[in-house]
Amino acid sequence: MKAADSLSASQLVLSANHYILPTMQLHNQQVMENSWTRYDALRTTLMDDSTAIHPVEAMKAAAGREYPEGICCHHYSEGLGTLWSMVCDNTARELHICFGSPQLNGWRTFGFHDPAGVRVYEAVLPDKPSAEGFWTRPG
Repeated sequence: MKAADSLSASQLVLSANHYILPTMQLHNQQVMENSWTRYDALRTTLMDDSTAIHPVEAMKAAAGREYPEGICCHHYSEGLGTLWSMVCDNTARELHICFGSPQLNGWRTFGFHDPAGVRVYEAVLPDKPSAEGFWTRPG
C-alpha cells in the first residue's frame, strides 16, 4: 500500500475493512478471510489497465460484483451485507452512492453544488446464506 498525492502516478486510493499498511497490521485482531478476499477482488479489478480509461465505472462494476469475484455481500441476517457503496470522483466533484446492493439498486450522483437537504432513499436488501468458509479467520 502506498500514499497518493497530486504528484503520484496513480490517483487511486482503496479502503478496506481491515488494516493494509504493514505497520498497522498488528491491529488486525478479528479480520475474516472474506475481508481479504473482497479487498483483493477490488484491488485486482482497479489495477487493470482499462480502469484508467473509465475509473468511476470500473469502481461501480467492482462494487456490484458478488463475492468472491467482487465485494458485494448479502448475508444481512448473519451480520454482513452491502448497505451502501460509494465512489468519489474528486476531479468531477461528484459522489456516486448506491443505497443497498448495487446488484438490485441504482446509483445516485451527488454534486458539490447540489442543494443541501435531507431525503429518504429506499433500498432492496436481499438476504442469502453465506457459503461454507465465508467466516473463516486466516490462520
